[in-house]
Amino acid sequence: MTTENDWFMRQIKRAANMFDSALRLKIRHLDLGQFEDEESRQLDGADFFQELLESERFEEAADFVQAQMKRLPFPQYEMLADHFLLYLASLDASVKDRHGFDEAYLQELEKQLKEFKW
Repeated sequence: MTTENDWFMRQIKRAANMFDSALRLKIRHLDLGQFEDEESRQLDGADFFQELLESERFEEAADFVQAQMKRLPFPQYEMLADHFLLYLASLDASVKDRHGFDEAYLQELEKQLKEFKW
């Protein structure tokens, strides 16, 4: 049974998409600073982060999230990290396979992101 044909899995995916949309709106309100991309354009941090996700530059996105630990209050940092982890977990199986994202990798990444570092 594939996930697209399974009613329950479709419902979970819809709920995850709604949650992702709600978090994306909250991420917009976080001050993630200003960044310069490889084309020397000044971008808002939220736009830069979204661009990293959409272009599948996930390692850079993980580094970006970790760098925000020193800038953001912890509850806001935690929300950003949760958004990133939820985004990765909701990727299509083909994208996960291409980048080597299995459950163990995602759990390790969550542990790294949630570990308090200075």
